[in-house]
Amino acid sequence: MFPVRIVPKTIKDLQVLRFQLTDLKYDSQIASAMLARQQAVAQVDAKRALVHGAAETASSTVARLKLLGHTFSHWEKHGDIFFSEDLEGFCFLG
Repeated sequence: MFPVRIVPKTIKDLQVLRFQLTDLKYDSQIASAMLARQQAVAQVDAKRALVHGAAETASSTVARLKLLGHTFSHWEKHGDIFFSEDLEGFCFLG
């Protein structure tokens, strides 16, 4: 049990005098499924962060190369993505 002290307050003729949270126990299969889902979400978030970091690195590299005077004549822009002419490479600028 987790004792919680609250200040009594009257709401529409209802007064809360005591409030207590109770530790919930889940069936082992449900707890296992909840943990698996939480781990899957964490893995997806980690992969998303990795891909975003790689895209940011590529984007800043292209921007820096342009500042240094390099040109990219064989790249075609589609929105925020540059594709090479042979579609072997791409760079996200976002």
